[in-house]
Amino acid sequence: MKKLILFLSISIIIISSIEMTVFLANVGELNQLESQQFKILKLSKLTEENPSNVDLEEEIANYKIGLQFYQQHNYLQAISELLKVNYTTLNLPLYVKSQFILGQCYKNNGELDKAIEVYQNLILDDPILTDYSLFFLAQAYYFKEDYRKSINILEQIIENFPNSSIIYKTQYQIAQNYLALKDTLLAVKYYQEILETTKDNQLKAEILLQLSEIFWQEKKYIDSLNYLYEILDKGYRLKRNSEPEELLVRRFYKIVENEKDIDVPDYLIIKCADTLFKYRQYKQAHSLYEEVIKTFPKAQDIEETYYKRARTLYYNKEYNQSIERCKEIILKFSQ
Repeated sequence: MKKLILFLSISIIIISSIEMTVFLANVGELNQLESQQFKILKLSKLTEENPSNVDLEEEIANYKIGLQFYQQHNYLQAISELLKVNYTTLNLPLYVKSQFILGQCYKNNGELDKAIEVYQNLILDDPILTDYSLFFLAQAYYFKEDYRKSINILEQIIENFPNSSIIYKTQYQIAQNYLALKDTLLAVKYYQEILETTKDNQLKAEILLQLSEIFWQEKKYIDSLNYLYEILDKGYRLKRNSEPEELLVRRFYKIVENEKDIDVPDYLIIKCADTLFKYRQYKQAHSLYEEVIKTFPKAQDIEETYYKRARTLYYNKEYNQSIERCKEIILKFSQ
């Protein structure tokens, strides 16, 4: 549901952007598609604020009731209401929004063929957000496990709507399809291309998490940890922010226990120690800081690691040892 709400929010932004464009330019300066979109949106806004007939008033009411049922996860009731919203050029955005939600209701209800039918029909009727209609259609085929069909539809978005606001989501979905097809080379290629160009930090985090999983399965363990490190180091946000932290620590210990010939770099050990400290695992964090000090005496910011080691002792109520470590820091780094 969150994805659909996001897409509808973006559609509002697109509509607002088109209206703003008109303030900055005459309709004659818009391209043919923009001019058509503007006229449709302007008419739709007028008719929604001042419905010209009883039928339109009822359809606006049906849409609002259907949306409410959808938000309550009552998909059958939502479908019943949304089916009452008919295609009309007087208020095309109302119809498009209702169809987006209708298709999502069918998908969430496990009726993928009906969702596909909704989006296929919408592509023919929708001159405003055709890229979104194609994306939802591709997603429906993805959930139906027809990955090749999904890829073909998504490639239409890239070809016909190269400046679409969902172009990176489209590329990500293509990568997901290739991953489902077990073509990890192409999946990784798409993921890395998105990382190089997108400014969406949450999308970056999702991709880095996927790459970490792929490289872990391929036994490229340090590469896998590096992707998790990047999420944490850059502060990228995820729906569950603790996930990369948990994976980093768990996979680090698996390497230590099972892969004796692999040397884990100091910055990864420190990040694991920092994570353990964050979750009050002071003894384990202390052990890792000790390891860095002994194994990497010339590591960058080594004095910071000495300080962190002393701090773990303090929070573990080992005050005398903490004092001794602080004295050691003063003697070692005061010159």
